[in-house]
Amino acid sequence: MYKLCTINLDACRVAYLEINQNVDGRSSSPHGIQYKMCRDFFYEFSGSGTLVCPLRQLNQLMVVGRADFIPNAPTFQYWTRKQHVSVKTVDRADSLSVAECVRCGIIVWLESHQYYRCGKALIKGPFISSSAVKAVVIYFDVHCTSLGEIYLRVSPQTVYLSPLEPWQVESTAPRWVFCLPNIIAQVNFKDS
Repeated sequence: MYKLCTINLDACRVAYLEINQNVDGRSSSPHGIQYKMCRDFFYEFSGSGTLVCPLRQLNQLMVVGRADFIPNAPTFQYWTRKQHVSVKTVDRADSLSVAECVRCGIIVWLESHQYYRCGKALIKGPFISSSAVKAVVIYFDVHCTSLGEIYLRVSPQTVYLSPLEPWQVESTAPRWVFCLPNIIAQVNFKDS
């Protein structure tokens, strides 16, 4: 495990936000909207020391940041009004909320380097091609202690991806699920 940093959990707050699904047709793709808002939040507040992650309910986000920023900062309040998001509750940050938000931040940051989330791992893209390809899969885990120490465990592997067959990516609706969610299941591990 690698120690990333230490934060003061007493100086941090966690805010639970609710996304208004009745704006701009958001209800048609709540999962996509949730992740888009997380990406937008990271890019807008990258210098503020604030992190965000989606929650299991598709209309909610969790934001962790400094107590002086959440929820009183004018830029934070402006963003919530602009995005039609309401602050439901604000609590003291705990280690689990910090770990989840750091994990989401790593995923968003690595997307710009062509690593894409595939289940609980990241896979180096582009990986959909007509020929077999070796790819790097990174399994990682973020842990935050009750003292605010943040640790990262990384486990990279080289895997062999079989090419997708045309029937797996054609526009037949029952077969759409084979494109991305099950790509790890189609991986053939080889010794490198």
